[in-house]
Amino acid sequence: MIKVTRINNTELYLNYFQVESIEAHPDTVITMMNGNRYMVREKPEEVFAAFRRFLASTVAEGIKLSKEG
Repeated sequence: MIKVTRINNTELYLNYFQVESIEAHPDTVITMMNGNRYMVREKPEEVFAAFRRFLASTVAEGIKLSKEG
């Protein structure tokens, strides 16, 4: 999951695997697979970078676990 900030400054954690799209209108709008839409303060590039960090950490943890046997 990644943390984003709603327009009203509350934190929101999103499941990467449920995100359908990220758009800039000019505010960033994240649409989930269930149709929920969230306006966030982060730019689309920042959200994408957070997703990349999440995926990288997930892969790294998987590699670590596979080496442990």
